[in-house]
Amino acid sequence: MKSRHFLYSVLAFVLAAGVSSVPAARPDSPGGGNGGGNGGSDEDKGELFGDLLVIDRDTDGVPIFTDDGHPQPIVLFASVPAECDTTGLPVIDDPDSLYFQKAWSIPVTDEGAVFALYANCPDEVEFGRLSVARAPDDVREQALAEAEAALANGDIGLDPAGRLTVTSSDPDLEEDVVKTIDSSLSNLAIYEALLEAGNLDVDVVTGLYGGFLDRAAAALGGAADKAGKVTVDVVAYLNAFMQVPEDANLAEVPLPIVVGDTRYYNFRDFSYTRSTTYGGNLCYLAVVLDENGLPVPGDEEGRYLVDVVNGSIMDGVFGSEDDYSGANVAAFVQAADDARAVIEFMHGHVVPDELAFACADE
Repeated sequence: MKSRHFLYSVLAFVLAAGVSSVPAARPDSPGGGNGGGNGGSDEDKGELFGDLLVIDRDTDGVPIFTDDGHPQPIVLFASVPAECDTTGLPVIDDPDSLYFQKAWSIPVTDEGAVFALYANCPDEVEFGRLSVARAPDDVREQALAEAEAALANGDIGLDPAGRLTVTSSDPDLEEDVVKTIDSSLSNLAIYEALLEAGNLDVDVVTGLYGGFLDRAAAALGGAADKAGKVTVDVVAYLNAFMQVPEDANLAEVPLPIVVGDTRYYNFRDFSYTRSTTYGGNLCYLAVVLDENGLPVPGDEEGRYLVDVVNGSIMDGVFGSEDDYSGANVAAFVQAADDARAVIEFMHGHVVPDELAFACADE
């Protein structure tokens, strides 16, 4: 890793890093009737959007139901709501559960409603910008068509987070210009199309890193709130809203997992290792901090000391976190959330134009 010190207005740097997240409305019941699978009906969308709680799922992301056939709401050890009293709640001990010994089950009535004693315990699923999935299909279709048209007019590549880029010649600047497909709606449309068909009308798989699910994970990360979180429930409900997978079985995509009349996307063949996907470097701006974690003043004009860092994505974005390696839906979700994290980091550590020369220095 290489870095160079510069004086810079830390206020401008901090303002450039600002992001926001829009929370979902609190639902009144423990989960969609099929827990976020595609039953194939447009009429289900409204019902599903009214039931946005974290529920127990198996390692394929398929809901684990109560004995009465209701989705089982849970509260994760890592995110207990402030007013939730977990005393007496049973720990999930089913080894087939994605949350085996990582969450408590929340008791529900015979009708599937959470008992009043535990009303503050269910975890809400937050969608933020991904709520655009509720829009009519033609909105995403238009966004996809525009993205494909842009991609068709140049050389396709990937940005550090794995989002699609297109490089084309700009006659006015007399140089090549790289543009990233960064619209949330466009990335959501790309995600949907990749899961449905395994590619776009413009080939975005051949010659690039990974396969179509790697591309889809990065697109989902690009569609999500930068400061949000991509979870298994987000993916499951999102797919249900967009009716993914469809009932047409294409050779390019895996056969769906079918439970009763409900289809769930099959991620069983997907695997992901963070250090492999993000083994490259990134040039970014970092404020130099003192031992108390405060910016180091650089001069009397109010400027602060910053580093322009040429370093690994793993060190810059993920720091001391352990490497991740896994498979199936949990790995897909981690890949999508890692892409989101890289995008958030890039957004908050942009090297200003006047210091960009340092990125090219050896």
